[in-house]
Amino acid sequence: MIPSLRETAAGLYGAFRLLRGDPDGLAYFDASDEGFWKSFFAAVLTAPGYLAFAYFDPRPMSADAGRFVLVEAITFVILWTAFPLAMHHVTRLIDRADRYRLHIVAYNWSQVIQTAIAAPLLLGTRDGTLVSEPAANLIALAVMLAMGLYEWFIARSALKLPGFGALAIVMLSVFLVLIMSDVSYMLLR
Repeated sequence: MIPSLRETAAGLYGAFRLLRGDPDGLAYFDASDEGFWKSFFAAVLTAPGYLAFAYFDPRPMSADAGRFVLVEAITFVILWTAFPLAMHHVTRLIDRADRYRLHIVAYNWSQVIQTAIAAPLLLGTRDGTLVSEPAANLIALAVMLAMGLYEWFIARSALKLPGFGALAIVMLSVFLVLIMSDVSYMLLR
């Protein structure tokens, strides 16, 4: 399902409002079954940033272009499905199943905002020509902390969780990303 331009704008605006710390941004998301599935269109919008970031990974890789694209495409799809699947079970365990779709819709649209902000900042630090390695590491840490805080606010607002509960949700997301990053790297080196 492809969202209309208006639905896409509403999702991105809601995600931007959440980025600004405004929980009323949740009102811009369509948490219906249809809106839930349409929010996965955000993956299309984030794919170029993801692939660029993966391509400029400074770790040594020996894979050819075809293998690189295949592995990273599969990794991307897994990342876009693993967290929603995990959260389907987690929200049932924590008695928040009624807020599951809202959380995933907000999370999905927030990925576009995160990619738009993080990819240029992190790509600019990859080869060492713009900033030194220590500065690049500091920028990467700051970006990751800011994006983690953003996801924490989304989990806290959408799922109505206390701070530590929202932190556990963010840690689940980070854990899944780290696992998939390591797996894809092992397949490409």
